[in-house]
Amino acid sequence: MPGYTDDQHDLDRLGRFIKTLPNVQKIELLPYHRLGVYKWKALGLDYPLAHVPQPTDEEKFNGLI
Repeated sequence: MPGYTDDQHDLDRLGRFIKTLPNVQKIELLPYHRLGVYKWKALGLDYPLAHVPQPTDEEKFNGLI
């Protein structure tokens, strides 16, 4: 998530953790998105991540996300 888990330190820590899992063969990291916000609204709930910006196309494809 932009501003929370997208810096190099977080990705390095994630990589080190995943390496400890013996049966993981592949991971796919997906960029944060807001496609499910309508579900929260339909339930009459506030979306708790409304303040988190979606990554720009540049951020999605620069190798950090």
